[in-house]
Amino acid sequence: MNTFGTVTGFHCRNCETTFEAEQVGGYCPSCGGALTATWDIDETGLASVTAGRSPQTMWAYEGLLPFESDAAVTMGEGGTPLVDAPKLADSVGVSQLLVKDEGQNPTGSVVDRGLSLAMTAAARTDVRAISLAAPGAAGQSAAAYAARADLDATVYLPSRAAFERKAMTNVHGAALTVVQGRLQDTENRLRSDRNALELGTPLGPFEAPFRHVAHRTIAFELLAEMDRVPDAVVVPVGTGTVLVGIYTGLVTLRENGLLAELPSLYAVQPTGCAPIVDAWEGERPIEPVTVPDTVCGELEVPEPTGSEWVLDALHASGGGAVAVPDEVILDEGLTIARESGLELAPESAAGLAGLRELVSTGEIGAESTVVAVGTGTGGADLLRSRLEARPR
Repeated sequence: MNTFGTVTGFHCRNCETTFEAEQVGGYCPSCGGALTATWDIDETGLASVTAGRSPQTMWAYEGLLPFESDAAVTMGEGGTPLVDAPKLADSVGVSQLLVKDEGQNPTGSVVDRGLSLAMTAAARTDVRAISLAAPGAAGQSAAAYAARADLDATVYLPSRAAFERKAMTNVHGAALTVVQGRLQDTENRLRSDRNALELGTPLGPFEAPFRHVAHRTIAFELLAEMDRVPDAVVVPVGTGTVLVGIYTGLVTLRENGLLAELPSLYAVQPTGCAPIVDAWEGERPIEPVTVPDTVCGELEVPEPTGSEWVLDALHASGGGAVAVPDEVILDEGLTIARESGLELAPESAAGLAGLRELVSTGEIGAESTVVAVGTGTGGADLLRSRLEARPR
């Protein structure tokens, strides 16, 4: 029987197997599918969502999470600001636009939520080391939270990862391997090395059954902070953990009578790597992108593990998916900085660029209240380069 936290077991969406185990990282032992944790929800946790005040951290919702806050490996992640952006709303063409600024997390990225919860699970067991491959931000975050938990961390990043992400991964004390090439080369190298080396418990996206769970707290925070449920939530999508987490959080609220209906969820990807959008538009299963190519490194995920779950969420919420070229994304990043003051990374700006496209095609109406998830900060060099390249 699994006794850590309030976890009662694990469930595989692929083969529907449910089993009891202390599963900190890894895929379903029956079919290799992605796992999710199951746990008992504390009824008092629901009251924290309807308390009418913004939480200081995501751990304000401990009654809706698998672990209590006194056991958390935390640096104050979550509780990020929901910033009203009226000039951007007018520019895009919607009634109200709110940006959930996840760049205010400890290492500047939404992935801090997931790594906090995954590292909390690891710290409650005999795990002493963790490992993962990532586009960039999750490597830095894993290194930081492993340092906080006094765990050894091994991180594999592609050479294309931002210098700051690689540097801070080292600074936090992780063993960093930089792999020439792109994310899929990095993941292949890690898989190969795991066969020969003791690299610790795997904590990749959906490889750890707690990372996507933590992103439910974004949904909880939205309900706590807003007078009404937004008409649409727009999310830049790479691995799919953030959108899946928001969706499952909204479903939890609906199942417990706190929501009458779900807002429409929209996934945004760059055209150079848009496997989920391609599948959505083609009404077909996911096919890996053979040659991914985008400046939005965090979104350059050619074969997202959570892709089918994302597609299910889009269908269930009456949402959709859209792809936007890099040039448009970078221009949107400049517009965001000038019209709102927010400093969003290009992958975050992708969400706003996608929203603009969705409004122009009429998929999102002019009277809508929209939340755009700003997944992180950074990318100043890319934005500056785009600024200098534009005609004066």
